[in-house]
Amino acid sequence: MNLPTRHTIFDFRSWPLYAGYQKLYERFGYDAMAYHMMLWQMFVLYLIISVASSAIWIPAIINDHFYNEKVFSLTSMLPRSSIRAIIWTSILFLTAIFARFIGYQRLQYIQNQQENSVQQFSVVIMNVHEQFQDQYVQMLIKQYVSATPVKYLRIQKIKSLKARRQLHFTLKDSEEFIREQGNVKSQFSWLTKLFGFAQIIQFLGSRRDSEYFEKRAQQYQKQITKNDKLKTNYDAVIVTMETKQQSLELIKKVNFWFNGKNQMQFGKVNGSKLHAIQAPAPDDIFMENLYYNPVTRFIRSFTACAIIAASSLAMFTVICIFRNKSRQQQSIHNLYLLEIVKYYAVYLCTFATDWFVRPFLYLAQGIEKHYSFIQKERAWIKKLYVYQIFNKFTIFFSRSVYTKNGVFEIKNILNIFGYTKEYRQKANNFGQDAYFYLIIVDFGWHMIDAGIFIFYWVILKAIAKTNRDKLVAMRSLPIRFASKNVYLLVVLTFILCFGHVCPTLALRVLIYFPIQSIVSRWVTLRISAPCVKTDILAYDFEQMIYVCVLIASIFLWLSYAQINQGFIYFTTVIPSVILMIQAIKMGVFDKFVEKLDKKFQEIIPKPIFSLELDSTKISVPQQWYEIYKHNISEEMLQASYQQEYDSTTIIPAILATEIIEEERAEVNK
Repeated sequence: MNLPTRHTIFDFRSWPLYAGYQKLYERFGYDAMAYHMMLWQMFVLYLIISVASSAIWIPAIINDHFYNEKVFSLTSMLPRSSIRAIIWTSILFLTAIFARFIGYQRLQYIQNQQENSVQQFSVVIMNVHEQFQDQYVQMLIKQYVSATPVKYLRIQKIKSLKARRQLHFTLKDSEEFIREQGNVKSQFSWLTKLFGFAQIIQFLGSRRDSEYFEKRAQQYQKQITKNDKLKTNYDAVIVTMETKQQSLELIKKVNFWFNGKNQMQFGKVNGSKLHAIQAPAPDDIFMENLYYNPVTRFIRSFTACAIIAASSLAMFTVICIFRNKSRQQQSIHNLYLLEIVKYYAVYLCTFATDWFVRPFLYLAQGIEKHYSFIQKERAWIKKLYVYQIFNKFTIFFSRSVYTKNGVFEIKNILNIFGYTKEYRQKANNFGQDAYFYLIIVDFGWHMIDAGIFIFYWVILKAIAKTNRDKLVAMRSLPIRFASKNVYLLVVLTFILCFGHVCPTLALRVLIYFPIQSIVSRWVTLRISAPCVKTDILAYDFEQMIYVCVLIASIFLWLSYAQINQGFIYFTTVIPSVILMIQAIKMGVFDKFVEKLDKKFQEIIPKPIFSLELDSTKISVPQQWYEIYKHNISEEMLQASYQQEYDSTTIIPAILATEIIEEERAEVNK
């Protein structure tokens, strides 16, 4: 994405604000840039929602401040009339169309990148037997695809790769430590060592000695020796093809056409375990996870989903118990101060429970053993979204759960969709609950998330001893833009689901997005660590917006089910929303836009640029290969499968980005 010259008239893209987007793209990829652009796009979307729903909330405000009999009649009629359903269904349509316009922007960007550069696509062939030689693999590729790979990399003994990488870094840190501080002996007392506090302090980076590095190196060496003795320690092959069609054809042939005859023809190979996936550059691949077969990964994925469900159920149970305890205390004392404390304590209880449950989510994410960072982030979007939806809706549905003799009972669960002439701004009503919940639980979490980055950055700088620790301390944690996208999706779902009950929600959260944009950009560009460049999460974000619209249509139906009109809207609103989403995804709206303005012909999606949710149909832009091309020479590629040690040191070489080089220069100064 090249910035235009300065002499262009009204060149808004040359402003520092847009230059920040350029830096985000260069360092973190299109998804990082798309997230920060999405903050302003969401600002525009909520402004449109506020204007479109003005026919609902303006009469309520006028009646609340200036009582008028005609206005009172109108506001009393709104809950049972079709006006609210028509207005909010139109807003759902606008939101789905908004998602399509975001897709136009993404597709235009991908099209420009493909025109300006030559793209390459990688395939990872996993579980290749160590006796299956490279010439046979290349012969197999040439026979199936009729093309020669642009790059070829073999990773030997992938089950031991993680331990070899850790051993490499440990020995490097040990050399730097001895060179700077000498062969320092342990300074901990015997009591500290007995209770294990010494290991914890050293693991955090403080008061390390040469003995600490020796013990860690011995642990990794034992693990490597144990894995090398295994009879089935397979390799992995990373093949880079020139075109997307060649890579997809290779995946198809390897996964479905590899049978017993091929094993006899090309050498000894485990055909039942051979598996190929689409992948970007090698720095995106989790090499140590490649030896897990699809069946094992399915079982692990099911376990991760069970952990997510159990965590959500645990949070719901805790909030329900807390609400019932607060009801009992209120009925006993009946104090106004206690009522206020109870009102805010529910939010704080939900917030604290989220802090307790969140580590289990990260544990579930690590259980799945994904093959690549992209695959991990795409799975994380779906799981975190489900958990956050439970988290957001728990506080409202728990109002309808009561306990009697230790047994939970559900009473009038649809009361959360109550709508009166006063647009629910008083205490203990839904509008106030929704607004404070967004501010405290959702937006408050974002600000604390930024504070964690700053706090972690300060701690790292304080405990850094070696030069490598100082380099790491110059950047804090890497930002996971998948989590950032989920936060935006959950807020959007929340407002679309309950905005027809409290229509001022969209208007009240507008100020959040400029503040979050400024804070997030500063944290990303100043103190966040480099991460793998991704360009597919923006597509998942667009698809999840359609899911938000569908969920909101169901909640609109539940709202009218409370007033015994649910059947009518179940047979009209939900089917119309589903048909509208399918029409947009099938390209009906694209043809309409193309006829409206010829300029849109350049950005209407073409078949070659279509991106599917299936991980084997991802088009990989050129920027994923910048690190791959500039940091790995052909000699290193050739030596990587001839010598075992080279295949373990090639991964640290990939991680040497331009940002690290800049930091190294600053430290040397």
